[in-house]
Amino acid sequence: MKIWKIVTVLLAVLLLAGCVGSVSGADTEIKSISISLTAPVTGEKVTTATTSASGVTLSTAWTPSASGTFDANQDYTATITVTNKSGYRFANTGTIS
Repeated sequence: MKIWKIVTVLLAVLLLAGCVGSVSGADTEIKSISISLTAPVTGEKVTTATTSASGVTLSTAWTPSASGTFDANQDYTATITVTNKSGYRFANTGTIS
């Protein structure tokens, strides 16, 4: 009888641990990310990339460095870094648009 009580308690703990993981977003796969970025406009403020995807953060770096506003007659390159938040992971295959 005692062994069944121990087994029951262990099963309950494992079940609870599995539920907590799924509620907190653990192992949530990120399968698709849509990113938008406004093109540089002379004299306008520097823009950053945005997304509506949950589970990720974006950072935008401009080359050459643009401080405050964009300069005229200058070509810029945006580098967008996508980082998964805690409790999320990127799927093995997916789409970025």
